[in-house]
Amino acid sequence: MNKKVNEYGTKCRQREDTEDRLIDYRNWKYKQKYLWTTDLDQIEWTKENGEDVPVAILEMTRIDNDYSIPPNSYFDSIVQRMFTRDTQGRKAVILANRLNVPAFIVAYLKNMTNFIMYDMKKRDGWKVLNEDEYIDWHYKIRNIERPLQKIETQGDPFADII
Repeated sequence: MNKKVNEYGTKCRQREDTEDRLIDYRNWKYKQKYLWTTDLDQIEWTKENGEDVPVAILEMTRIDNDYSIPPNSYFDSIVQRMFTRDTQGRKAVILANRLNVPAFIVAYLKNMTNFIMYDMKKRDGWKVLNEDEYIDWHYKIRNIERPLQKIETQGDPFADII
């Protein structure tokens, strides 16, 4: 089986189906005593001198409303869930401290127009980023310059040369 990559050579989604292939394992694991697990959503990485280096931990949550940012009480309930009810926020911060990286909750609209971020270490409120700002943030935490957007051409072989 060949690894699927995107136009930049980065690994992308390997399967076409949307089945949650971990559900049986998770259900089995939840029945075990004292085997605590945290389902960490993402660790963001970069390369430094050819070495893989973690740069951030992200706990992702999709906003139930598809097209508008909900009231502050919605975000308060996310923090309550992450730090009190489920404690996954606390555990994400413990791991982030060990990796010496920041940890964020990212609440996003299904249409990917807004990403609302909460720094779990600083706990200094939510910040709203539009899609472009969120992409910029990803490059910034890696200390790399954002590449210029590709311009669609009519087959010009020199289109990528600046």
